[in-house]
Amino acid sequence: MSYHVLLAEDEAMIRCNIRENAIWKNSSFSLCGDAANGVEALEMIHKLPVDILITDIRMPFMDGLKLSEIVRKEYPEIRIIILSGYSEFDYAQKAIELGVIEYLMKPVTPSKLLQSLQKVASMIDEERNIRQSLNQLNEILERNRELPIRKYLCGLCSGLMPEEKIFSEAMRLKISFFAAYYIGVVVDLSCYIGSEYSFPDIETELEALFETPDTILYFMENDSNLCLIFMGDDASRLEADVKLTCNKLKNHFKQCVIGIGEGCCNITALWKSFFSAHAALNVRQLNYVGEIIKAPGLYEATPDSTYSLNLQKELILNLLRFGTIADIPATIKRLKEYFFDIQISDIYFLYMGVEICLTVKNFLFDFCQSSQQSEHRLPAVFDQYACSMMSPLSGSSHMKFFWDIITKLLDQALQYRDQCRDSKYEDCVGEAKQYISSHFSNPDLSLTQVAHAVNISPAYFSSIFSHETGETFIEYLTKVRIEKAMELLCTSSLRTTDIAFEVGYHSTNHFGKMFKRLVQLSPREYRSQKISGNSGNISE
Repeated sequence: MSYHVLLAEDEAMIRCNIRENAIWKNSSFSLCGDAANGVEALEMIHKLPVDILITDIRMPFMDGLKLSEIVRKEYPEIRIIILSGYSEFDYAQKAIELGVIEYLMKPVTPSKLLQSLQKVASMIDEERNIRQSLNQLNEILERNRELPIRKYLCGLCSGLMPEEKIFSEAMRLKISFFAAYYIGVVVDLSCYIGSEYSFPDIETELEALFETPDTILYFMENDSNLCLIFMGDDASRLEADVKLTCNKLKNHFKQCVIGIGEGCCNITALWKSFFSAHAALNVRQLNYVGEIIKAPGLYEATPDSTYSLNLQKELILNLLRFGTIADIPATIKRLKEYFFDIQISDIYFLYMGVEICLTVKNFLFDFCQSSQQSEHRLPAVFDQYACSMMSPLSGSSHMKFFWDIITKLLDQALQYRDQCRDSKYEDCVGEAKQYISSHFSNPDLSLTQVAHAVNISPAYFSSIFSHETGETFIEYLTKVRIEKAMELLCTSSLRTTDIAFEVGYHSTNHFGKMFKRLVQLSPREYRSQKISGNSGNISE
């Protein structure tokens, strides 16, 4: 990998010594130009590809500090090395405050210069790798973000899709599921929400990570969770492939947490694998980052394990978050299968029934709180359901009574949720849009920040925002930024780099890619067309 270096130094002797240094011939660094002052250096940066800027502090016309400040604003990807005399140490401290990552005291020896360049190059390499990973991942994810496919995969993995629809919908969407074994994996990327290279721009990396891409399906469950479906005909090899791929993902996204579900032999049971993956994530410690957590065997889990409770709670919560009354029979069927599979006792069966009631009640209570209906009490009927669970369960008639209670509980819970949802969603999403409109120019604006502004959890905000708007938070934020950029291109003489910064992008290249993806034209082409009288709109 090569690195283009630009030198800004007003002392001709020092500039000549560095320019004639042998390191430019025997390393991966090339000196693409040298300037006698900051103004000249900035003009060269506008024209040349520059990775590293070496600049003196005290120069005529524009000093090194001012040059560094402008470069950090307009070209944040350029890394800066300061040259300083011993009497200029205070200036060097100021340079570090401006984001300069290395400084050298004069006189500079070739070995010290090369050492500093190599240190900066290692930082550039790491940033390039992360950027490439996110950009490549985005290209693949974009193909799976088409609404029908994404909706199908979400339904399949949530346990809400009736079995008879699984194969018919797969054939209609031309998705191949023919395999002997399946494993679901959930990658929690919430630490990266709001970063410059967030999910609308993370495309192609999966192809590089996956050695057998035809046996893997992937989709974004929401703004923070990447879901992967692994398929194979040999169980041990499939587990090895999953482990290898997850290790690669962890190495690329060091702050992510990965939950690996248990394997299953039928695509209709894939929801269990994903529930176990989610359950594995749910039992992690709060500061558990950069780790891979493998779910224990579902059928080996003891009835008194937190893991078992998390699994059936996840099924109920999925219904409450995303399902409708029509999804209740499928959910009841899944619960019956689950209770039968782990062969629990009547006493523990009773306990888990009460846990279901409490899960429903807690969800609805949180729903009221987040919709700012804190004074609104839940109907007493939800407490009565839990009390009804305390009757003995022996005999088939009592078991029927148990499932009737659960069915009625879920029916009333969904009706109550829907009564609150309309006004809640409208107010919450409206406030969020207003907040985004006022803060989109902040490059660090994130889903978490907006969620806190409207007083709900980030995960829940992500789901309701997508539900109400038909697009993810990042997709909406990107559209707002690009629409503002279109306005500035038409109504101002600002350069593209300035417009990118004004609408919340650190990188001009990243801004250009986003603009062309949505408008089908580059910023320069769009401005030219508007000047000539042609119109352009964001592509839906």
